[in-house]
Amino acid sequence: MQEQLQKEAFEALQLQKDAKTQRITAQIDLIERELSQLTLLEVEQRDMRLDTQMVSHFRSKLPVSLPLSTSGSHFRFRFLKKSDFGIPPRANDVIGVTTVPTTIGSVF
Repeated sequence: MQEQLQKEAFEALQLQKDAKTQRITAQIDLIERELSQLTLLEVEQRDMRLDTQMVSHFRSKLPVSLPLSTSGSHFRFRFLKKSDFGIPPRANDVIGVTTVPTTIGSVF
């Protein structure tokens, strides 16, 4: 009789221990899933910050590079006009002021 009670008490403890282990295991799985979701979110946020920084960087460089490309086209147009490649002066050309041609089809 004593052995039977001890055996039943031991089984009850084992069942409690198993249930507790299962709950803990389920909670650990839930925490791992939530951590992986947070990690993905943090990676996406970091990528967005990097993208924003890149856009800001290029946006800050644009005002510097745009005049350079525009002045380069002014220089090329003035060179072509002065080198007598057959580009006739336009009506709206003013001496000392350069304009960017819209087409240079007459040259070719």
